[in-house]
Amino acid sequence: MTDEKLLKYFKNACTEGERQEVESWLQANDHNAQYYLDFVQARHPAAEPEYDKEKVKARLLDEVQYAMHSNTQSGTDFVRRIVDQNIQWLKAAAAILVILIGGMGGYVWFGGTLSDHSEIGYREFTVPAGKIDSLMLGDGTKVTLNAGTTLKYPEQFIGGSRKVYLVGEAYFDVAHNKAKPFKVQAGALTTTVLGTAFNVTAYREDQQVSVAVTEGKVRVADSGTQRDQPQELTLTPNQSLAYDKQTKRVAKQEGVVSDFISWKEGILIFNEEPLPETVRKLERWYDVNISIPSSGLAGCIIHGKHKGESLDNVLKTISFATGISYEFTEQGVAITGGRCQ
Repeated sequence: MTDEKLLKYFKNACTEGERQEVESWLQANDHNAQYYLDFVQARHPAAEPEYDKEKVKARLLDEVQYAMHSNTQSGTDFVRRIVDQNIQWLKAAAAILVILIGGMGGYVWFGGTLSDHSEIGYREFTVPAGKIDSLMLGDGTKVTLNAGTTLKYPEQFIGGSRKVYLVGEAYFDVAHNKAKPFKVQAGALTTTVLGTAFNVTAYREDQQVSVAVTEGKVRVADSGTQRDQPQELTLTPNQSLAYDKQTKRVAKQEGVVSDFISWKEGILIFNEEPLPETVRKLERWYDVNISIPSSGLAGCIIHGKHKGESLDNVLKTISFATGISYEFTEQGVAITGGRCQ
């Protein structure tokens, strides 16, 4: 394999035939894969020297282990998504991971060795729309999950940390273990604690991911982007943060965080939220489909607090406050028009 062809492959400038040739060569043996990593790193010495490659390896391995045990996303797609970094070495390692995951069924390559991680089993706990449920993990951590939430966690916490993966919203009351930090991966954010209580909201369809702390202290870090180093913030009681998925920016806030966890008590809160965001909450809370016409209603701002009310009563309140109209249909609820007051 020529260096010229490897360089074209790394720059994504090769033909389909050349790509297949290089990937077959990489998959042939560990020596070829190691050569490719060394080749790329030697030609890109400008990568930040303070960046801890071993930590990158550990994180990437952790993510890939999760992907291989996930029923919702292929390992290949997962790796391609998480390698949005400005570190050339990571690009090279990820390229090999993509090939090996796709071609070797559960083996992950690092540093010239193959390790079988198939013995690590994951369980998945899903709460459907319209429900709230709780779960006790093996370490004594209690997790309360909001409607439409999935938590994936290992059958046993092995190694130096306790890591789980969240899609949706959950409140964690973490069992203290100083020697083994508890980590929650929610999209691009990782929240790390020793023993505390906090809420994480990370629905796939929402624009923001939020973390709010009621007890103790947590450290929250994102995965970084091509333009930025990873951001890291520490939160203490009555502090929260919001992470914007589009801008990759984090905003930290001070103040009582009771609104973040009101759902645990069956209280539905709309805090100056746009109508589309309110609709998503209602769909999850009441397990119903709600359609919005393509009019100017997206700009309606909703505010209110509801406990133990029917969907019809909540919609009546919103209708009175905003001027919108709605009707129940065979498919669910249709917001039929009106205008924001």
